[in-house]
Amino acid sequence: MHKNSIRNYIPLKLAGLLLVTAGSIFASGPATGGGGGTTTSACSWIQGFSAKAGYPPRGALLAGNAAIWTTVNFQQCDPAVVAKATFTVTNLDTNDLPQTWAFYVIGKIATTIDDDAVALNTNFRVSVVITDGTGAVLDSRSVVVLTPPAKPATTTGA
Repeated sequence: MHKNSIRNYIPLKLAGLLLVTAGSIFASGPATGGGGGTTTSACSWIQGFSAKAGYPPRGALLAGNAAIWTTVNFQQCDPAVVAKATFTVTNLDTNDLPQTWAFYVIGKIATTIDDDAVALNTNFRVSVVITDGTGAVLDSRSVVVLTPPAKPATTTGA
């Protein structure tokens, strides 16, 4: 590898590591299942994708809501391509504006996005789309999840 290439390569790998670390710090909850999608090359930018609905952890700020945990594994198929991953969570029952997160894919990234602010007993489409700098879709995955119903009220008594 040429000296200038190494100088440019190291900061990019460090940026990818920071994205992985940031994703791990804010992640919580399990994820299973997965969904269909498309890829436009022999290399799959999305190596794994799954989403699971459940209840937020006890003591969460948004008690009375459901949670969706989306786990995804990315691989940068072409080091010359700057790719962006965009996550979208869409309420299919009300068609409200979707919640969206985005970050760049550099190297290999494994992360879980924890959304603790979704409605109970509701259908959501969870999707991730990888695009290049021109906006062309390189890979995508999508799955529909149903969040759980409200928990029954508990009573304390003698």
